[in-house]
Formats: sequence, C-alpha cells, structure tokens
Amino acid sequence: MKQNFNLFEKLFIIKSLVAIFAIGLFALNDKPISGLNDDQYDKFMLGKSFFTIPWVEAPSVTTARDGLGPLFNANSCISCHASNGRGVLFNKDGFVSRSLIAKLSIKSNDSKEHKESLKYKGFVPNEVYGGQLSINAIHGIDFEGKIKVDFEELETIFPDGEKQVLLKPKYSLENLNYGELSKDTKVSYRLAPTLNAMGLIDLISNEDILKNVDENDSNNDGISARANYVYSNITKKEELGKYTLKSGVYSLKEQIASAAHNDMGLTTSIFPFENCTSFQVKCNNAPKAKDKIDLPDERLNAITFYLKNLNIMQLHHQ
Repeated sequence: MKQNFNLFEKLFIIKSLVAIFAIGLFALNDKPISGLNDDQYDKFMLGKSFFTIPWVEAPSVTTARDGLGPLFNANSCISCHASNGRGVLFNKDGFVSRSLIAKLSIKSNDSKEHKESLKYKGFVPNEVYGGQLSINAIHGIDFEGKIKVDFEELETIFPDGEKQVLLKPKYSLENLNYGELSKDTKVSYRLAPTLNAMGLIDLISNEDILKNVDENDSNNDGISARANYVYSNITKKEELGKYTLKSGVYSLKEQIASAAHNDMGLTTSIFPFENCTSFQVKCNNAPKAKDKIDLPDERLNAITFYLKNLNIMQLHHQ
C-alpha cells in the first residue's frame, strides 16, 4: 500500500500542477532546483537558452541556431509553452495560437509499410501531409494549412433553473496547399501541454505504473487503463510509454526530439531527417543547414536537463 500511495501522491502533484498552469496563475518558472554544481548549472542555462531563443532558416550566419523548417509551426519552444506552461487557444491578437496543433493519421491497410509504421510510430501518417499539419514554412515553401476555430452556442440549464450559453469549439482545416485530405484521414486537435514538473514523471517506476493497470475496471473504482508499450528510437526496442497525451513516447529526451522535428523542423540524432513527405518536392529540395544535425545531442541533452530540473517549488512562493 505504501508504494501505491507514493504513486498516487506523485500523480496528484502532477495533475494539480497541470490544472494550475492551465489557467496561467504564475510567472515564468525558469529557476533550477537547488544543489546543482557549476557544470550542472551551466548545462541548465544552456538548455534554457535553446528552449527560449528562436531558430532561423538556413543558410544563416547564425549556425548554432539555423535549420528551422522547411515546414514548421513555431520557431522556438517557448512560443508554444509560455512560462513552460500549457498552450492557449488564441494569441493576444485574437488569432489561433501556434500552440494548437492538428495531428493527422489514416487507417492501416495492413500492408507491410503500414504495419511497420504502426510498430515504429504507433500510427500511420497521412501520405501527403505527414503526421502533423505545419502552419508555417520557410521562404519559397508552401505551408501545409491553417487551423480554423469556430464556436457553437449551447444553452445549458443548471439544476437551480439558471440558464447559461456555453461556447463549444468546432475545429476545421483551411488553406490546404497540398490538396484535400484523403477521406480516411483522422484529425486530432491538441494544445501544447505544460512542461512544468516533467521531471516528476521519471520518479514513477515502471513497476508502480504496471501495478495500477486495470483495463476492465476489475476493482470497480470507475477507472480503467492499460499500459502503452511503444518503440523507442533511443533504445531501439519496445519500452513502456510515459510521455505525451497517450503515453506514446518512452523518454523525455525522445519527446523533446519529436517536438523539435514536428514543431520546428529541426533534425536530431533521433530524428535525422527533414519533416517533408515524398509528395512535397520543394520542401525536400529546400536549402539545408551547414550541419546535418540541427540540434546536436549536447544541446538536446541540455534542454532535457533544463526541463527535468526546473524548481517547481518556487511557484508556490510567487
């Protein structure tokens, strides 16, 4: 029971922080935990730098930060995760925020190609647009499309008789520059999640997670869930997923590399290819950065270290 209590306690902390950051009560959380030595502090600051400062398209004299795109949603991590927190639906100018993304997938046709995609990615991406719609692109390249948000008014009557009109968001895609989506394409709209307290997830052991697997709600507590095993591009084998909305990624480093690739078009040792599909000829032929890898392991590791060592306790004192 003690181990289960510790697990629930950790999950409670994470869920509480998510709820708090979702409404933006706190200022920027960018301080490290206490006890870091000089080398660790330098690594933390390096990660913070590459998390906050924008990337630029290649070729550029700024070789440490070139390689943006060709397709991308944002040019920095912090533009989608302001204050390291959850994204917002609209920006300050009233336009749809860059932190709202559209994930794309199609139903598997049981071909060898699709089976491999399911094994290594967990889904089959759209053949033309890939796995995520890019709302921006570098000069000379067409962006993929834009997300449109409308609202439907729903009149709600509360038990005491009070009436209120609620706004239900309705999402759609427009300005699709590479043709209409295939009819079997599924679109999932998601806001960038909070990154505060990401380090706590690593404190939850695989054993504790697996102890709470209850796919059929056999204990009748109203909660049913199963563990999600995914292929890791780091260990090159199947691992227990812990990160992303559906626990589709094994480690925080891998999730950061995936976001760098999908959101900013940055190559890493984990995802060393551009985020263009074979149908996007101009995208594939776009100018390349001087170095093949836009975000080398030293910098990728630094960003990971930065997010793992944010001092979440300072949030309680602001």
